[in-house]
Amino acid sequence: MNKKFFFLILIILIFSSIEFLSYLIINRINNHPIMIKSKDLFQKRENNNFFDKFTKDYVDLNPYINEPEEFENYVSKSDINNSFYVSINAFKKENNENILIQGDSWASFAHTPKIRIFLKKLATKRNFGLYSAGVIGFSVSPMNVQLHLLRNKFNIHPSIIIAIMDQTDLGDEFHRYQTLNKNTLNLENNYVSYEFKKNFFNILDSKNFSFFKLLGLSKEFFISRYKQFNNDFYKTCSYIVSRIIYLIDDVPTVIAPLVYGLEKDDKKIIKYRLNNYINNVFKNNDVKKLVIVTHPHRNHLVNDKTKFKENISLIINDTIFNSPHKKKILHINFNDDFDYVYKNIEIDLIEDPKIEKIFWKNDRASHLTAQNYLDYYYPHIFSKCCN
Repeated sequence: MNKKFFFLILIILIFSSIEFLSYLIINRINNHPIMIKSKDLFQKRENNNFFDKFTKDYVDLNPYINEPEEFENYVSKSDINNSFYVSINAFKKENNENILIQGDSWASFAHTPKIRIFLKKLATKRNFGLYSAGVIGFSVSPMNVQLHLLRNKFNIHPSIIIAIMDQTDLGDEFHRYQTLNKNTLNLENNYVSYEFKKNFFNILDSKNFSFFKLLGLSKEFFISRYKQFNNDFYKTCSYIVSRIIYLIDDVPTVIAPLVYGLEKDDKKIIKYRLNNYINNVFKNNDVKKLVIVTHPHRNHLVNDKTKFKENISLIINDTIFNSPHKKKILHINFNDDFDYVYKNIEIDLIEDPKIEKIFWKNDRASHLTAQNYLDYYYPHIFSKCCN
């Protein structure tokens, strides 16, 4: 056989093998539920001119910075009313209290019809004003900006703030921001996320060979993380290696800090941002009390190898203890009252343990069932903070 022909066949076989493996990887990326959801949301926002509407400075990570004043010019009253809060009972000076709920998906459950009806009745009975500002994906940094906007652009001044902080907020803080200023620890928005997602999805939808798609995706991911970490090559490589480990272990990035734990410097960053928020809360003398609410993840309650190493409740406890405002802060930690709160849940100890009745089945973020938010979660919060 002609040597050139032999090498040609060999090259074709090698490339075909690489292309086949690349195809499997690309196919897995394309069909991953998180990727489908992210792509769909990105496309809807582009179709609705979302990115043009908020300008490049407001794209995607809108409030993941610590300079909220920068966003005042980018948000109109109609935008924030539709996107940032829901009025359950109107704020009035004559109310006993005016309460603002902040947080992510756990807080946004207050918007659902049954819980909203429950909260409306409670607020009316106790003469409370009540706004719910829960936004899926929010953590303490965007909550900080949101509070600034509600106060300074829309004249919303709560007397009590209920800040619901989910366990996945740790992952949100470390994986949703753009650039971290190494000197001030401030989060800075530099338009990286939008550029990355746009290029990433364009490559994914292109007609190229899967191998070239994989190279293109890898390049875009590296560039975006390199920018994110202020052109720090070592930190970028370290981050990418950790993401590969998450992928191999099948651990979502927002869960990773809970699974693997946080380094001392990472805890310092989280505490810094919590303090930023707390100081902002009490910057306005109208606030009598800050109520921080935390709840254990399902994997905090198990006694096997899946038990999580990190818990946001402990970090919050330490931050409150060292805060000059600690006398005005109440931490409702469901871990402390877990058995008491859920004591009335009917269970079959053999067939259906209590823990499986409390949390939404197969939810890796470990949300409660909708009924448990209504029957136990919100009633317990208001019984502890706002009688």
